[in-house]
Amino acid sequence: MADQTAKDLYDSLGEKLVQTLDKQQKNGGLWIIEDLEWKDNSDKTEMDNTSVACVLAEDELVPIFRAMHYCKLLSPFRALEWIYVDSQYARGGYQPQTETETTEVKFLSE
Repeated sequence: MADQTAKDLYDSLGEKLVQTLDKQQKNGGLWIIEDLEWKDNSDKTEMDNTSVACVLAEDELVPIFRAMHYCKLLSPFRALEWIYVDSQYARGGYQPQTETETTEVKFLSE
């Protein structure tokens, strides 16, 4: 799919990806096990994405952790996957394939 075609589909039918404010995690160990949160709005025009962050104080007990900032990031690949594919499902763009629509792969040895 050409870049302009993908942009036009995203603009017309795509569910817009909105990065919301980070959810602050006070426990330094818990931020790493929490996933990014994805939440649709009611009319399926936006998908809110919330990251988890852990910001440590400058007076932290362990010196190597003082003033450290930890957070989850949405990878550029995942953002492109959202624009090209996933944003299209909610409002009539692409439709997910069913099991009967998938093609069966035959190996030459069979």
